[in-house]
Amino acid sequence: MTSSTTPKFERWQVNRRHLLKTIGAGAVMLGAAPTRLLAADATLKVWAASGQRWEFANKGVAPLFEAANPGTSVQITGTPIGEYGSKVAAAMAAGSTEWDVIQLDYAQLPQFAPAGWVAPLDQWIDADEEYKKSLSDIPSNVLALYRSDGKQYGVPADSNAMMTYYRADILDKYGMKVPDTWDEVVEIAKELHNNKSGIYGYVGSLGRGLYAYLGLLPVIWSYGGEIWDEKTYEIKIDKGDAGFKALSVLTELVKYGDPASVNGTDDEVNSSMASGNSAMAPSAWGNTVMNDPKYSKFADAIKTTVVPAGKPGLKVPAMGGLGHMVVQRSTQKDLAWKYVRFVTSDDPAVGKAWVDNTGQPARLSFLTNPQFVKEHPHFPTLADTLKVARPYGGGLPEAYAIADVIGTVVSSIISGDIAVEPGLKKVGDETYKFLTDNGYSATR
Repeated sequence: MTSSTTPKFERWQVNRRHLLKTIGAGAVMLGAAPTRLLAADATLKVWAASGQRWEFANKGVAPLFEAANPGTSVQITGTPIGEYGSKVAAAMAAGSTEWDVIQLDYAQLPQFAPAGWVAPLDQWIDADEEYKKSLSDIPSNVLALYRSDGKQYGVPADSNAMMTYYRADILDKYGMKVPDTWDEVVEIAKELHNNKSGIYGYVGSLGRGLYAYLGLLPVIWSYGGEIWDEKTYEIKIDKGDAGFKALSVLTELVKYGDPASVNGTDDEVNSSMASGNSAMAPSAWGNTVMNDPKYSKFADAIKTTVVPAGKPGLKVPAMGGLGHMVVQRSTQKDLAWKYVRFVTSDDPAVGKAWVDNTGQPARLSFLTNPQFVKEHPHFPTLADTLKVARPYGGGLPEAYAIADVIGTVVSSIISGDIAVEPGLKKVGDETYKFLTDNGYSATR
């Protein structure tokens, strides 16, 4: 999730009954998909989201893989991220045998793993002691994103999380310190607005649906709140004061921030910061745009830190990232695994190819590599942020769909169409309805 990160997903919604039907319908096909012996000449088909971080990064590594595996060619296909999640899910549900490797958002794993669309990787990982040991270089909570029912279904070459981007020169000019809390973010936004500095103190990606949902998470979590309990499915957002505080903060910020925030995506955030319209993006997805002189007028002045706290010391950014997975119906799964192992390895040459081709790595050794940090100064902040970041979606197969439902109401609240208190109840009601409609034992 960056400038090319979290766009508008077309949701592929699978409720539990539909999922079971899908598993049953596909069982014969899954059992009948043998892994053929590798031919002297083989073409490996890799499907990724198009553009920066994913398609370009895979294409940067592919020639190294081909050189290390004579007779093998790698074909990378990119699909716009706004369509990618739904199209991959549709292809898998339809029984496609075209793909060998997919790079998938972890939020979709609760759908893909039970359906048998991706292969467990444990047999290959356990047989490769050197590689298995190297996985300690990936934060354990990041690696766990691609685990389901005790099995490892993916390994990330890519990672991301929300962080705070700020203009150090602007804060210095007005004698402001880097904000540590959401209250301080609000104070900065108000002050820059009231003194007619010509620069907004806030910009965020709060567009209707998924964006507004993701924009709410780091704020409500930082106040110790939840939208729903991920174990019991009890609706929590309108109980206690965390939800009220979080939505009040967002509602206040949009009054003094860049107007683009209300309908914003990552592109609007990056553009506002890179063009000098805004001084701070307190919960932006990690990206290379703001510090790239080709795109940003203020590349050297934009710095990063971990997202603000609500309660003292409680900073909880949302986690992003896509992992490489072997498609269960691939007829050359051993070769597919070989590619996954290669692209996610700790080989410095592979890491350099990934980073040089717009990739944002998951390995801490790459994120702290001085050579990479020189070009991408947000990498160390990302390394620190990954350690405390939290996944979104609640582990539901319907993660995107519930995000859309919640985010639609949140958008109405922060834009002023619904007041905060009745809005909180509406978020709770809509969340409860969605969960019960999809077979979960939610309580209100």
